[in-house]
Amino acid sequence: MKYEREIPPLVISRATANGEAGKKWLEKLNDVILELENQWKIKVGQTLFGGSTAFVANAVNGQGNEYVIKMEMPDSVGQVDFSNAIKALELANGNGYVKLFAYDYDKKASLLGRLGKPLKETGKPVLEQINIICSTLQKTWTVPFQHSTLQSNKEVFSWFSGFIESTWKSLNYPCSEGTIAFAYRFLHSRHKEENPKNHVLVHGDAHNTNILQDTSKENQFKLIDPDGIIYEKAYDLGVLMREWTEEYKHHPVEKGMERCAHLSMLTGVDKQAIWEWGFLQCVSTGLLLLAIDNKSGKDLLAVAEAWSDKR
Repeated sequence: MKYEREIPPLVISRATANGEAGKKWLEKLNDVILELENQWKIKVGQTLFGGSTAFVANAVNGQGNEYVIKMEMPDSVGQVDFSNAIKALELANGNGYVKLFAYDYDKKASLLGRLGKPLKETGKPVLEQINIICSTLQKTWTVPFQHSTLQSNKEVFSWFSGFIESTWKSLNYPCSEGTIAFAYRFLHSRHKEENPKNHVLVHGDAHNTNILQDTSKENQFKLIDPDGIIYEKAYDLGVLMREWTEEYKHHPVEKGMERCAHLSMLTGVDKQAIWEWGFLQCVSTGLLLLAIDNKSGKDLLAVAEAWSDKR
């Protein structure tokens, strides 16, 4: 089917896989864009590629101010909750996160500040990328969140608790039962050790395609697409434990422990907490990727299997 706007193939395939709701979203996309152009007094331009769960494009207003418009498709597996993301961006107000200028809950659309290329595309070494992400997270962890209605530790625990075993079974047991047992042991450990006094606004998925260059400041970056969670800092650092799995290929335990120690040194967060969330991220993301037919999920589960030997 031909659409009036250029839509990335990944977005089309993800939307069509989402059934009738996704197909209708694609068909009506241009009409909704025209409504938003009038609503926000902007002109939508070049489509941006890279994501899979939203239509993203450059936009400009009558004064020449540059923005990005983002339009989420109907809910699908692995997608950030729109309302939580908006609440988090409102709280941050541009501090370490992309600036939010306008949004429409009904259309699941947002008008955001324009940023540069993702950190992944800068060619920086892995260690430097990790340092940049941690430095940016440390800014966002200071954002005040009192009286917010964002997700909390209870929702996080509930999601992991329900998702891991049910998905493992539905995928016909793609990793050992022992690995799943360790995941639940670590999940209960984090639940037992949690201290609400130390909770902060965490991003929830701060990998190197969710952080973009801040073109207004040299060597500065800003996060996009927050999950919108109030929880412990180690939760964010666990995401960095599951990334760049190619570095774990030959010595997964040794290299994993090295990265864990580096993350702890950079942030002051407890190493065991980082390790446990790293393990949980490898298992849950590995299962999630396999559930949407992404074979890279096997690599993450292989890392988790290797890490099972390290208590």
